[in-house]
Amino acid sequence: MEILREYRQAYSLRIAAADVAQLLEIETAGASLSALAEAVLCHALVIAERTLKTPAAPHESAELGIIAYGKLGSQELGYHSDLDIVFVYEQPDAEDPQAAAARRHYFGRLAQRLAHILTTHTPAGEAYSIDTRLRPGGSSGTVVTPIKAYHEYLSTSAWTFEHQALVRARMITGSDALRQRFEEIRHRVLCQPRETSKLQRAMRDMRQRMRQHHSRHSGSDFDLKHDAGGIVDIEFLCQYLVLKFAHQTPALTRHRGNLRILSELAASGGIASETAKTLSDTLAQYLSKENELKLGRRKALLPETSFAPEREAIQRLWREQLEHTSS
Repeated sequence: MEILREYRQAYSLRIAAADVAQLLEIETAGASLSALAEAVLCHALVIAERTLKTPAAPHESAELGIIAYGKLGSQELGYHSDLDIVFVYEQPDAEDPQAAAARRHYFGRLAQRLAHILTTHTPAGEAYSIDTRLRPGGSSGTVVTPIKAYHEYLSTSAWTFEHQALVRARMITGSDALRQRFEEIRHRVLCQPRETSKLQRAMRDMRQRMRQHHSRHSGSDFDLKHDAGGIVDIEFLCQYLVLKFAHQTPALTRHRGNLRILSELAASGGIASETAKTLSDTLAQYLSKENELKLGRRKALLPETSFAPEREAIQRLWREQLEHTSS
């Protein structure tokens, strides 16, 4: 476990050095940090499989699927970020109940072993903190989910914010068949037609709850991530536009990263090129500043006057997109 931590720290330092020297674009820095996290996750899974003594694997070809959500899924990871992940597996329809229970038990134990390897604090710290609350049922749901049940949940029971999260979701481990199944599920769910006014209301409500949860800082500061006109508002706008237009423009589901989504939206006519440029340029500035603060282990709190024109532009776009009722 020490080697994983030392590997992560050494390569994070190399990325940070190149970043500080302005040798990396913000997209490249995020992609590099995401690739590092993915490599550590995949190797940790190999270790978990080798060191899990019982129970035996249900079949030599059976694989645990790890779905990366959030910035890991969109390959926009920042420094010192947690990893949002969900565990799924293939459950054959013809398997008898005893074998199905054994399969579920094995993958549950394997996921717990993987979490232990990643999060245990050693003299070198932890490899990564992980968050699995985006799984079906949230914190009360099972740790691992059959891919069929995962599909049924997203299709019939999921909240709008769970469909938002799916915009950035990407499977990073699992068999080719499991990966293909996930891509089909993701595409189908994102391309569902949605009533604009209901979608707007659901996303406004979720954004308001998030603001209330994070409004704990001084009124004289600007929270770069959570305040109005900040990073989360841009992320919500991108996710809203994907959920609104994907049934008309299925190509939107090819992308996870916000900058590429905005480029596709402009190319397809979903938003004006000027709007896409405003969102893209502002997000790049915000993420660059956020990475700078994270490298110094500082909170993303800035003087109230910071990014004033950019914040006003994002708030204006928020009002146009999410507060103006349209069909």
